[in-house]
Amino acid sequence: MRSTLCDRTSVDSIFSSNHTLCVIEPSYPHSAIKLLLKMNENSDKVEVARQKIIKYYFFEDNNLHELGRMDLGLLPRVLEHVDKYEPARLYEIVRLIPSLVHTTEKTNDTRRKRKRMA
Repeated sequence: MRSTLCDRTSVDSIFSSNHTLCVIEPSYPHSAIKLLLKMNENSDKVEVARQKIIKYYFFEDNNLHELGRMDLGLLPRVLEHVDKYEPARLYEIVRLIPSLVHTTEKTNDTRRKRKRMA
């Protein structure tokens, strides 16, 4: 049942998972299933897919290394969603990919210093 609600094999498979099923009768006891059903209650299904991708693909399945290979134009948006849904995980991302915050470029100071006349 969990793989129907969130097939974690890839980002595309999560996006294609069922985001509409909200209730299973009789009630399903597994907490992970309950969480997925709760996520599916959101009427914005693209938002549900984003939540599942952030929570399950990048964090639970430990695929954070893929952020380092992500298109730089897309990365800020992904990090924005991480901050929205899993804010405590930003530290983990920065630790894993320090180049996100530390650059190796040196700034060139083009101003010339005046020599002091004696």
